[in-house]
Amino acid sequence: MNDTLLKDAFVYLLAAGVLVPLFHRARIGAVVGFIAVGAILGPHGLGRLAESLPAIRFVTISSPERVAPFGELGVVFLLFLLGLEFSAPRLWALRREVFGVGCLQVLFCGAALATGAALGADHDAGVALVVGFALALSSTAVVGQLLRDQHRSLAPSGSWSSRCCCSRT
Repeated sequence: MNDTLLKDAFVYLLAAGVLVPLFHRARIGAVVGFIAVGAILGPHGLGRLAESLPAIRFVTISSPERVAPFGELGVVFLLFLLGLEFSAPRLWALRREVFGVGCLQVLFCGAALATGAALGADHDAGVALVVGFALALSSTAVVGQLLRDQHRSLAPSGSWSSRCCCSRT
C-alpha cells in the first residue's frame, strides 16, 4: 500500500516538476499540460500497458481507484484558488454575471457537449449529460489559468459588462 502511494506521488511530482514546465516552455498552459500528462500517464493511457511493459510501471498509474484521492485534492485546490480570486463584495457585484450568465453558459455548453458525446460515442442520454456537464464545468480551470498566465484575471476584458455597456462620455 505505502509503496504504491509513494510511486503515485512520484508520478504526480514528475508531472508537476518536469513535464508540465516543459509544456509551459512550449507555450502550452499548465492546466492543459496537466490534462495532457494525465491522459498520457494515467490508467487510460500508458498505465493500461503497465502489466505488459514492466519498464513503464514506475512512471504510470494503472488503477483509476488510486487516482481518485489526487483528483479530489486537485478539486479542493481549484476551489480554494477560485475563492482567493473573488472577494465577497466583488462576487456580489458580479452576481448577475456569475449566477445568471454563468448558469446559462454551463447549461448551453453542457447540452451541446452532451449532444456531441451522445452522437460521437454512441452513449445513452444519462452518460452523455454527465460527460457534457463535466466538460462544461472544467472550462473554469482552463480559462482561469489562461487569464492568470496572461495577467488578465482582474481585467474587465472578459466580463459581461465590458461587452454590453455603451461607453458614456
